[in-house]
Amino acid sequence: MINIDEFNSINEFKGLDQRRKFSDKIMTAEEARKKTMSSIKIKTDEELYPIFSEIYDACQNGKLEIEHDGQLSKPAIVRLKELGYKVEEFKGIDDISHQLYNIKYMIYWNE
Repeated sequence: MINIDEFNSINEFKGLDQRRKFSDKIMTAEEARKKTMSSIKIKTDEELYPIFSEIYDACQNGKLEIEHDGQLSKPAIVRLKELGYKVEEFKGIDDISHQLYNIKYMIYWNE
């Protein structure tokens, strides 16, 4: 137990309290890594939700692939591959700026 009389001022005591609160929030590198990986997984799952909806609809219609327009993050592509999907990225060139851009992804599950 801390005796407030040991401190020269209330501000000195409050400073100790703030340092204690901060030290409770310090985490190890392993804890930070786990927290980061958990955050990436949650964001990836959120990103993949509409894609799995497209896959489900394609399965219901007897298809073995979908064409997904738009960007996919690297963790999303890795996750799809981990789940056994084949992911191909198709790029194009803008007619006006001649810049390379992503057109679509083909996602297959026929192998």
